[in-house]
Amino acid sequence: MSAMWSVQKSLFTALSANATLMTKIGNALYDEPPTNSAYPYITIGTMTETNANRLSKDGFYVTLEMRIFTKNGRGGFKLAKEIMELVNQTINLKKFTMETYTMVQCFYRYSSTERDEDKNIINANYDVICH
Repeated sequence: MSAMWSVQKSLFTALSANATLMTKIGNALYDEPPTNSAYPYITIGTMTETNANRLSKDGFYVTLEMRIFTKNGRGGFKLAKEIMELVNQTINLKKFTMETYTMVQCFYRYSSTERDEDKNIINANYDVICH
């Protein structure tokens, strides 16, 4: 069993429901962005999962990486940080409905910034606990 897909779907739903965030990124929230996608956009990507079974009940810690992509001349790191604030307001310290599991909490762990050619990227990592 794995909770990763359930976590991704619930976070995608929560982020998609934030109209301010969706306006800021032009509804560009992806698992895998299309070729030549416009900037800015967010990907919900890499995940790891560890066992958190307790008292004969399945449980999981899911760590996921969200990447916020912007481009020089289109807001750069400033825009990426504004987007990250909206993401944090939406999911940090929150619980979301999941199909198979009960989310105990989603919390922000850390973020980093990097520049890749002419792209500005923020990597934001979140931990999700679910049973």
